Amino acid sequence: MLHNPAYSTEGGKLTKVQYGGEAPPAFASVAFYADEVFKADGEIYMYATYDNPKERATIVGFDKRFIVLPIRGKGIGAIVRKNA
Repeated sequence: MLHNPAYSTEGGKLTKVQYGGEAPPAFASVAFYADEVFKADGEIYMYATYDNPKERATIVGFDKRFIVLPIRGKGIGAIVRKNA
């Protein structure tokens, strides 16, 4: 499953591929200007299994969710790298 923006390079044009699709020939890194985005920050949840007999250990995990979105769409970009 894709987690970063990905693009198809068919016909010499970059076309964004929807999330969850198959791995296309080009991937992107995302960049943004901090003054042009907002962040909705969630809480941190902790999960724990104490004295797990299978693992012979205490297992701890954390979950934190947030979203970052543009305010006006200025200062947003993607660096696209075509795979060989």
